Amino acid sequence: MDKVKVGVIGLGYFANAMHLPSLTRNSEIEIVAVADPDENNLNSTAAKYGFRKTYRDYREMLKKEKLEAVYVIVNVKATLEVASATMEARIPTLLEKPPGVTSAETRKLIEVADRTGTLNIVAFNRRHAPPIMKAKEVFGDTRQRMVSAKMLRYRRYEEHFVAGTGIHSLDALRYLGGDVAEVYTVSAPATDDKGGTNLVSLLQYESGAVGQMTIETACGMVYEGYEMHGDFMTVFVTMPQGGYSDDPGRIEVWQGAMFPFKSFYTDIAETHRQHGVLDGIWEEENSLIRHLKAGTRSPNDVHDGLKTMLLAEAIEKGGHQVVEKP
Repeated sequence: MDKVKVGVIGLGYFANAMHLPSLTRNSEIEIVAVADPDENNLNSTAAKYGFRKTYRDYREMLKKEKLEAVYVIVNVKATLEVASATMEARIPTLLEKPPGVTSAETRKLIEVADRTGTLNIVAFNRRHAPPIMKAKEVFGDTRQRMVSAKMLRYRRYEEHFVAGTGIHSLDALRYLGGDVAEVYTVSAPATDDKGGTNLVSLLQYESGAVGQMTIETACGMVYEGYEMHGDFMTVFVTMPQGGYSDDPGRIEVWQGAMFPFKSFYTDIAETHRQHGVLDGIWEEENSLIRHLKAGTRSPNDVHDGLKTMLLAEAIEKGGHQVVEKP
């Protein structure tokens, strides 16, 4: 197959900061057209990357261009409308997380995807991040006893952080530990005046393992980490961080009290240090092309995305909640 002809819908901050630096260096694809209703976004992004075909209306792009895949990187309030349209057109679609504002919207996306049979992938990039994939691999068949995560952010005041950015960690916990049956959540304001949330949720996995999700949205740093504990094995993952930390991330595998059995901190290849690789953006985007060429369904589609949405909604409700089944 020649290069896959791709369209991109949504050229805001996240597209320019995360997706396009990765997509534009992928030798498997050709970005033939882009769309955004904001003329400034459209013109500045087209000039930056040399895109020749630009559209203010994504519907016009879908009609005029012969696209083989499309990346939907829009505000979550527009996700249902835009991703429904691309899947109605039977164009393989990667849609940014979360898959809709609510689980009800995710169910509507599932209906469209199933009716049209369109390949789709929800962009939960943590499960595509090499540090997290490696952690799952080295833990192997060891029985899980505890799987936990911590997400710390600086000056993040949005009301629905859990189902926005926080949902990344929840999906990663499902990837590492399996589905969650029940949660018990307590929360408190992160600031006195501006907003933000401090939250701790205890997790009971269907496997019998337990865990904890900690979220702080207005603390003094940016950090994201994961822990897996089992019979005589512990794995720690620190996700890569930019800014002053400039931390490429690390994995430590412990099988004893004195020193790590293995550490992957210093063994990160230079190719993995390129933009979007260690945080999973590269593999997430490339998975759409891989499944398209293989004619296979992605395990990270809207069906699986619904499970993560239902977990996020259970945590947002607070207190003891049984996680709703899809």
